[in-house]
Amino acid sequence: MSARPVPRTKFLVIKTPASTIYETKFGGDFHMFTISMFVQRMIGKNIIISAAMDCTSIDINTFSNHSQQPQQYYFHNVQEWDDFDIQYVSLVEDGMKDASGPSSSPVPTERTVQKFIELCQQQWRDRPNTHICVFDCFGGLGAAGDLVTCYMGEQ
Repeated sequence: MSARPVPRTKFLVIKTPASTIYETKFGGDFHMFTISMFVQRMIGKNIIISAAMDCTSIDINTFSNHSQQPQQYYFHNVQEWDDFDIQYVSLVEDGMKDASGPSSSPVPTERTVQKFIELCQQQWRDRPNTHICVFDCFGGLGAAGDLVTCYMGEQ
């Protein structure tokens, strides 16, 4: 979970949150966190989040795992963001979200980068004093970090 925004931005780059189902089904551990946990922590730091940008290339609604990493499951229900008035946006392109796993390239396409930039600009136009959290599940490949960097380069 991100403890503070990326320097000189209003982005929070986080790991993929788990649902409370994770604790029930697998016992949970200190590495997992829920949306509620994350949002409560940010509220405590006076950080208001307006959007959650999902860069994962797994279909988290069907609990599929990606094939390039050790088996991991994220029982993350995207509707949990609604409980905190946070807009959930999936940046996964249609071709990346199938049973065979992620696309062959971890680098976001130009179309995805443009979509991300436009969504961020719209969020901050509508809610200027808020933050946007961005997450992926690849741990080393970093689509979330790539997109934040692209946004910073455009500004």
